[in-house]
Amino acid sequence: MSRGLEEAFRYVDHSQERFIADLVELCRQPSVSTSGEGMAEMPEALTRMLGRYGFSVRVIPTGGYPIVYGEIDVGADRTLLCYKHYDVQPPDPLHQWDSPPFEPTVRDGKLYARGVADVKGGIASFLHAVDALRQGVGSIGVNLKFLIEGEEEVASRHLEEAVLGNKDLFSADVCIWENAFKDHQDRPMIRIGNKGMCYLELRARNLRIDHHSRWAAVLPSSAWDLVWALSSLKDRHEHVLVDGFYDGVRPVTPDEQRVLESLAMDAEPLKRESGASRLLNGAEGGRLAEMLYTRPTCNIAGMVAGYTGEGSKTVLPAEAVAKLDLRLVPDQDPVDIYNKVKRHLEERGFAGIEVRMLSATWPSKTPVSHPFVQLVLKAGEMAYGVQPVVEITSAGSGPRYVFSQWTDMPMVALGVGYAGSQNHAPNENIRIKDYLEGVKHLAATLYLYSRALTPHGEVRDCETGG
Repeated sequence: MSRGLEEAFRYVDHSQERFIADLVELCRQPSVSTSGEGMAEMPEALTRMLGRYGFSVRVIPTGGYPIVYGEIDVGADRTLLCYKHYDVQPPDPLHQWDSPPFEPTVRDGKLYARGVADVKGGIASFLHAVDALRQGVGSIGVNLKFLIEGEEEVASRHLEEAVLGNKDLFSADVCIWENAFKDHQDRPMIRIGNKGMCYLELRARNLRIDHHSRWAAVLPSSAWDLVWALSSLKDRHEHVLVDGFYDGVRPVTPDEQRVLESLAMDAEPLKRESGASRLLNGAEGGRLAEMLYTRPTCNIAGMVAGYTGEGSKTVLPAEAVAKLDLRLVPDQDPVDIYNKVKRHLEERGFAGIEVRMLSATWPSKTPVSHPFVQLVLKAGEMAYGVQPVVEITSAGSGPRYVFSQWTDMPMVALGVGYAGSQNHAPNENIRIKDYLEGVKHLAATLYLYSRALTPHGEVRDCETGG
């Protein structure tokens, strides 16, 4: 490791108090896109903080919450884009928090606050990595662009329009994506993809109004129609029965298969945390990782029909509704899947069920063998002392496709959380030790990339070089 990067790492350790104070400042400001709480104030807070770290900042209006965009141009021949989001999940249920969600609190080496892991810790860590590199090495050596959107938690509704309308502004050679975590075995991870999603609403309505259930002998049941329709979509072995559903699935490459085998996930922590007595289809070890990261899914996210309150009410529901999220893998297309689900139901006698697509997200994945992926792994080894493991894709979805549909720049996620960060749940937290290591990982990534032989990230011997 170079002397300059060693100095940058020491600077991170010595700056812990100030760095955590910055993160507390960001987390103290609510920014709940679902309700709008604090969303007008958050871009102002980000503008001030990015300015403190040398970014020129502009707030870009969208059809919803604005994008905060920061830039540092050092005249380099390569540019790195960092994507994050400033909106957070609602903090409910509040009674399950041990300290108020927007009053950041340090306990037992952890910082608790809504958004600290997802993903305000990621925002602050990038700023702190830039600061550390300047102090330790003397310069950044690469042009930086920082895109922080305000609608990731509500499906990034206006990101695509904003990015496609400003391609020159957001173009770059490589991209640091939103987030990654240490896994259940406390191994640092990087993530190089996202599943897509087709989010559907199915609505059965056979009657004008609810009826007394004595009429169930002769009147059609919306609830049963919906149940029968749903049961036709998937079998008991998790195989989706929609004709052509798997047609677009891209085969796993040999490189990806080796990564999946190296993950060898332990099923026991997942069973303990979830309360599940078993995992589906005997998912264990490498098979667990293979199922989680490479299989598309068809999930019932919610169902409602008739009376579900306390006690009894004998009713024949006029309407029944279900929400489905279908997680997709490369190269499945959510619009194609929507059309196939509609045709599947029509051909099986459920033409009366209304099918609406509420949102669509396309899968996106950077190859494991890409030079920038290998660069980030080398940087991780310098920061953690061990090479991170690779998630070839997130089991969840995100807006990577907004970029991958018009540019081939590699996108790699790294982060500051861990398996117990409790994203989207009460008592969201990060460990301060992980935060400092995450800052070092980012600093090492910027350092190696500034010395890359190609804009895509092929590097010299990372143990030497000034």
